[in-house]
Amino acid sequence: MELWLRRIPAGTFVMGGTFPEDIRIFNNELPAHKVTLSKDFYLGIFPVTQKQWELVMGPGDLFHDEDESGYPADGISYNNICGKNRPWPKDASVSPDSFLGQLRAKTGLEGLDLPTEAQWEYACRAGTTTEYSFGDSITPSQAKYRDSERGRIEVGSYPPNAWGLYDMHGTVWEWCRDRYRRYTGKYETDPVGSRNSSDRGRVIRGGSLSDGSLSCRSAVRNGFYASAWKMNLGFRLALVSVQ
Repeated sequence: MELWLRRIPAGTFVMGGTFPEDIRIFNNELPAHKVTLSKDFYLGIFPVTQKQWELVMGPGDLFHDEDESGYPADGISYNNICGKNRPWPKDASVSPDSFLGQLRAKTGLEGLDLPTEAQWEYACRAGTTTEYSFGDSITPSQAKYRDSERGRIEVGSYPPNAWGLYDMHGTVWEWCRDRYRRYTGKYETDPVGSRNSSDRGRVIRGGSLSDGSLSCRSAVRNGFYASAWKMNLGFRLALVSVQ
């Protein structure tokens, strides 16, 4: 199985949105705050595809036709990817029978994981401070969202951002490693999300083909139960240092 990853350099950026606080639907993007990622990491150039999922987990888990092997793997829960009751951020372990558990065993790469939320937004922005990595607006020729005319499509069908990453806006929501939390507005280095094990929500990012363009902005975030799944919710891989 081939994995195409891009090296992302360490750096500092402003995480979060700049929409007015009275727009309640986007309140969880605020306050914007400075974040430093102290180490380089690798991130999947594309979301994980149905073919890649089935090479690890076997056929039969996904609800799509055989001719969609290059489409994003979706309808997948966080628990499918990592296993139940994952202890992160205490450590980076996953269940042996999960997607990551089996992929780590097959490749010998214990650092394979989901990106943290900060890694995801940093890579999505690719050095930009605008609403999207393409600027302050986006068009149907740049990403797959609700206003696009095309239906479900293969990964990599739209232009990449400046760091060579495809489908960061729209196509499928993407799971991140962190438990969901509200922002504090404080400067952080290598944030890991909520440390409260009773917080059951995990972060999802990026918007999807079912969402409007505003929900596909770089700062948009949401929380979703780890045991839950929905269509147009997938993930991409990161390769990080072993905790």
